[in-house]
Formats: sequence, structure tokens, C-alpha cells
Amino acid sequence: MVRSYYLMAAPSLSLDAPTADDQPPMEIAPDTTQQWVVALGQESWALAAPASLTVWTALADFSSGRARIDVSLSDCAVDLSDCRPLLQGGATAPDWGEGTGGYVERTLDLRGNDATLDQGRSLVLSITAHRSTPKAVWIAVGRASAPTALTLNAS
Repeated sequence: MVRSYYLMAAPSLSLDAPTADDQPPMEIAPDTTQQWVVALGQESWALAAPASLTVWTALADFSSGRARIDVSLSDCAVDLSDCRPLLQGGATAPDWGEGTGGYVERTLDLRGNDATLDQGRSLVLSITAHRSTPKAVWIAVGRASAPTALTLNAS
């Protein structure tokens, strides 16, 4: 299953608008993908590899266990067809919560090739909880104390 979230703005570094720390987490069930979509509008954009994604995550109910997420950044048509993978990365940990009982900050390196994104297309960030992950992965979205950020380099 894929869920897409559209952001109608030029590419930015923040994937959420931090508000308060009582926002519910975004939940990604095992073998499920969540997407953030940024319509590029009338601008072309030159992307230089690498990039990084900082997310605050936990297993559902702040439980412990081995988990894995895979992340990709793609150039797609506005209707999300005709996608071209640009950058990929991921994280695996034997104890996803690292014994904290809360969210853990993870910065993932996204590697690939430099690319130019044409005007009228979309930049799509996808996060997938690997099917071997025992529970859903929670991502702290919209929390002032746990900002999610995609750091891109322009070429």
C-alpha cells in the first residue's frame, strides 16, 4: 500500500510544519510505503548527490525489536507515473528504539547520481517499512522537538 502526501510548494528542507509535541505519529505498517510529493511547478531543479533525511522514529507502542526502513527520492510526473529513481538509502537496527522508550533521531544518507528535474514534474520521497519489521514504524511528523528534514544539494 502506498499513501501519498502532497506539498504544494517549491522543494524545501522541511517535510512538516512543526507545531506541538502532541501530534500523532505517522504510521508505516510493515511492507507499506508513505510518500511526500512536492510539485516543482514552473522551475527546473538541479539535484546533486548525496542528500540526507533526518527522521525521528520508533516502533509502534515504543516497543523494541529489529527494524528496517528503505528510503528513495524519485523524479515523477505530476500524476506519479513515469517515475525515475534518483537517490536511495535506508537504516537497519537490531533494537530500533535503542532502549529509549521514545523516538530516536536517524539521519540517513541518500546516494545516487546528480540529476536535473524538469519543470512541471514532482519530487517524491518514499519511506518503506521493510516486511521483516515486526510492527509498524512511527515517524514523528509535525513535532516541534522532532523535526523531519530532507537536506538536498543543488548542483
